[in-house]
Amino acid sequence: VTENAAMDLGASTISGTASFNSSNNAITDSGTLAITGVTTLNSGSADLTLDEAASTFGALAITGANVAVTENAAMDLGASTISGTASFNSTSNAITDSGTLAITGATTINSGSADLTLDDAASTFGALAITGANVAVTENAAMDLGASTISGTASFNSTSNAITDSGTLAITGVTTINSGSADLTLNEASSTFGTLVLTGANVAVTDAGAVDLGVSTVSGTFGITSGGAITDSGTLAVTGDATFTNTSGSNDAITLDDASNAFAGTVTFATDSGSAVTIVDTTSLDLKALSAASLSVTAGGAVTDSGTLAITGATTLNSGSADLT
Repeated sequence: VTENAAMDLGASTISGTASFNSSNNAITDSGTLAITGVTTLNSGSADLTLDEAASTFGALAITGANVAVTENAAMDLGASTISGTASFNSTSNAITDSGTLAITGATTINSGSADLTLDDAASTFGALAITGANVAVTENAAMDLGASTISGTASFNSTSNAITDSGTLAITGVTTINSGSADLTLNEASSTFGTLVLTGANVAVTDAGAVDLGVSTVSGTFGITSGGAITDSGTLAVTGDATFTNTSGSNDAITLDDASNAFAGTVTFATDSGSAVTIVDTTSLDLKALSAASLSVTAGGAVTDSGTLAITGATTLNSGSADLT
């Protein structure tokens, strides 16, 4: 159907494909839509709003300005171009993509208690605000993570473009973030994550709770700020200077004891004076200024200091056959 005016879709049942074109006029719905096949909707430079809670569609191919679609079934997003904002709600059914999404404005995607997987390698989005269970998103541009709540695992891949945040992230499960050769900066003070698996150039992450670092490769500097203890459950390979900060006043420990860790740059700990600090490094290790209750260092090369160490309790330094200065 093509219409040269604003289009209102009433209650409709379509057993095959559907194509609606409003010639750059708004498209809305006033009844439930039950469409089995591929659903192509084109409002051009005008808005498109399909918010009937019971509607179901085939794969959605959308062109429009500000777009909002609610579906009461698993949602498949086909190739779509949206020049304004986008909002997709699947009422706790899975959301996937079968085509490239080009969305300019803020992109709100809600799969509720179901999984959300947008893995088309060429897709681009505005600021992403996501609600879902296990979430995986790939973007072929700089990625901005807005306020999001993810009850399962999270995986974000920006194909070597920068990743930043503009809202609080609340992620329960393992959180894998890959900015490749670009920087990764998540500095919202209230964000919380599961185990962090990080790949990037210069990487800085703030977590309001305790931080567990999984297998991570950082080709530049590395900065972790935590509201609690900092631990590792995987190997850390950091090329640049590393800084670990937990100064909440609760004397939480910093324990980086994976046997294969490699810190090529200096390592700085900013912690409470009552905290215990442990680090294992397979290379030589240079320690910056530190005040702590105890310090344990195991290195595969020389151990040096380039700052003042003020340790009130037990201090264990092991450089093996290398020098300790």
